[in-house]
Amino acid sequence: MQESELLNRYEGHPLGAALKNLNEAKDLNMLHDMYIASKSMILLLKHQGELTADDSELLEQYVDSRVDTFQPGGGQKDYS
Repeated sequence: MQESELLNRYEGHPLGAALKNLNEAKDLNMLHDMYIASKSMILLLKHQGELTADDSELLEQYVDSRVDTFQPGGGQKDYS
């Protein structure tokens, strides 16, 4: 499935609301909350068999593209 199809599919689902709020987050706390909520729902939907591995990977990439994620020793930007 394409990214736009997945976003439309979950528009009326709590995942759709979390993704919308992720894009509209005004502060770091809301961004963090929506990031965690989105990732958790994607994992749950995959576990329940509602998402294929490919679809869940596509949605996870979409979520990750909306935030800077920090990895140990990952050479990130300095936000101090």
